[in-house]
Amino acid sequence: MVEMKKLSIIVPVYNAQKYLKDCLNSILRIKEKELEVIIVDDGSTDESGRICDEYAKRDERVKVIHQKNSGVSSARNNGISIAVGEWILFVDSDDCLLSNFEQDVVNKLDLKYDLFFYHFTQNEKQLFPEKLENSSAHICNKEEIKIIQRGLLNQDDKKYRELSQGTIDFVSPWGCVLKRKVIQEIKFPEDIYWSEDRIFKFQVLNHVENAIILPGIEYFYRSHGESITHKYKKDIMFNLKEMCKLMLKVVNKKKKQNYRKLFDVFVVRQWLYCMQSGIYHSQMKMKKKDRKNEVKRWRNEELFIECINSVQLRYIKKRQIKIAAFCLKYRLYNMLDCLYLIQRRLNAR
Repeated sequence: MVEMKKLSIIVPVYNAQKYLKDCLNSILRIKEKELEVIIVDDGSTDESGRICDEYAKRDERVKVIHQKNSGVSSARNNGISIAVGEWILFVDSDDCLLSNFEQDVVNKLDLKYDLFFYHFTQNEKQLFPEKLENSSAHICNKEEIKIIQRGLLNQDDKKYRELSQGTIDFVSPWGCVLKRKVIQEIKFPEDIYWSEDRIFKFQVLNHVENAIILPGIEYFYRSHGESITHKYKKDIMFNLKEMCKLMLKVVNKKKKQNYRKLFDVFVVRQWLYCMQSGIYHSQMKMKKKDRKNEVKRWRNEELFIECINSVQLRYIKKRQIKIAAFCLKYRLYNMLDCLYLIQRRLNAR
C-alpha cells in the first residue's frame, strides 16, 4: 500500500536553471516529514535535469520525473498522477515560497476546507513573511465560491476584485493549496498552451464546497521577459480558438444563462489580448492592410462571431478594453488598428 503524505508539491520544470535552485531551496525549507516534492522535468535542454537529480539525492522527499517535452499541462498532470498527498500545491520553477509558508499555510491545512488561498507578491524585496494590514483569515461560503468562479470569466466583477484584494491569484495553479480528492478526476488540457490553468480552476470550483483565504503573503511570483506572457506567439489565435471551445464545454455544463453572458465577455477580452500578443506584437511587421485583413479573418470565425455580436459591453469596466471591444463589435477596424498601434508605442517606452 502506498503511504499517504500530508502535502504533495508539484514543480513543472523546463529550462529553468537560472531560478530553479532558489525555487527548490524555498520548498525544502519546509520541515514537514509527510511532504513529497514531485519535480517534473519536461525535456529540459539546459542544466535543469541535472539540478533536479541533484536535489533528489540530497532529500529523500524529492521525486523526479524526466519526460519528453510535452508542455506544462502534461508535466502537472503527470505530477498529479503519482501524488499521494492529501493536499496538492503547484509551484512554478522560477517562483519561491516565502520563509513562513510552513507555519502560515502547511500547519493550517484542515480537511474541512477544500482550498486554501493566500496572497502573493512580485516584489523581490518582499521575500519575507508578512500579513496584510487589518487582515485575517476569511472563510468563503458557497456564494463567494460562485463569485470566484464567475470572476474567472470576468475579472472586472466588483465582488471578485474585493475578494482577490489585488494580491490573491484565483486563476493560477500556484495560487492555492488544493485538496487532492477535489482534483483527482480533473486534468489540465494538454492541447493548448495558454489559459489552460483557467479552464482547470473553473472545473475545480465546480467541486468546491468551501475555501479559506489566509491573511499572509506567502508566495513570490516572478514575472520576467522569458515568461510565456511576454513572448510573441505566432499561433496564438489558433490557440485562443481551441481554448474557447474547451472553456465553452465547461461553461455549458453550468446550464445557467448568466455564465454564458460572462463567457461572451471572456472571449472578447481574450480575443483583444491575443491581438496584442500576435498581430500587433512589436515583432510582427505587417502592413496596415494585412493587419486589417487578419483581424477580419479571425473576427469572422463562427465562435467569435457569436460571442462578439452578443457581448454586453456594460460588463466590461476598463475604458480602454471597452472602447476596443466596441470597435471590434461594430467592425470599426481603422479605429481598432489605431488603438493597438498607440498601445504598442506606449509599451515600447
